[in-house]
Amino acid sequence: MPKFTIIMDYKGGTYVAQKQAASVKGALKKWAKELDCALVYGLSDKGQIQLAKEIAEENPTALKGVNNVWCTTASLPRGLALINAIRTYED
Repeated sequence: MPKFTIIMDYKGGTYVAQKQAASVKGALKKWAKELDCALVYGLSDKGQIQLAKEIAEENPTALKGVNNVWCTTASLPRGLALINAIRTYED
């Protein structure tokens, strides 16, 4: 199963995680649902719930000129999160 590296820029911090899923959408949904908001500066429980909701509703955009890289955003109560996902491994 593919592994995706997920990179989120939020409120001046950069946060990195990896999730295995069949698709980039599945990896992002899993990551957002399991994200520990205590580890992300400025992200409240309400913000984490909003993040998971927006990730579930949106389709990530494939970036032109590179393979296996996607981008999405989430408008959270305390600011905008820019999220990139990269398929980094396939078992």
